[in-house]
Amino acid sequence: MYIKVFTLNKEVSDVINQSSGSSQQNLFQNETSLYINGYAVDDSGYVEVPVLGKILVINKTIDEAVEAVRARANNYLKDASVVVKLISFKFTVFGEVSRPGIYRNFNNQLTVLEAISMAGDITDFGNRRQVLVLRPSNTGTQTFRLDLTDKKFLLPKVSFCCQTILFM
Repeated sequence: MYIKVFTLNKEVSDVINQSSGSSQQNLFQNETSLYINGYAVDDSGYVEVPVLGKILVINKTIDEAVEAVRARANNYLKDASVVVKLISFKFTVFGEVSRPGIYRNFNNQLTVLEAISMAGDITDFGNRRQVLVLRPSNTGTQTFRLDLTDKKFLLPKVSFCCQTILFM
């Protein structure tokens, strides 16, 4: 997870963000450098940010994670601005696809169709009307079925999150 906290005092921001180089360099990082410089989410769902400590981010939207970091930063700083990005997450696609397996997405969002494409598409034996999605949530695992042949499927984008499983 990419987390940056900005304040009017650059030195304070640099301590929290463990930055080196100019602010302009740090603002324009590519996906690889974001991944390398990001924070790992531990098994309990926390990220540890210097000065701010451990912050719970599991099962939160990006906006909720921003608020959690901002609330913690406001305990120490005045008028902090916070940027949070999901750098990557793992998901699994298995069943009747060309390349079943565990994949990593390096964007904030991933749709079901993009995930299927990464797995080489559904084989001729796959049932496009009964795609099973398993998604972790605060209350356990959400399960639902998608009909990829239905035009309504394309209207609301069904997005993946961490540890989503797609079964054909």
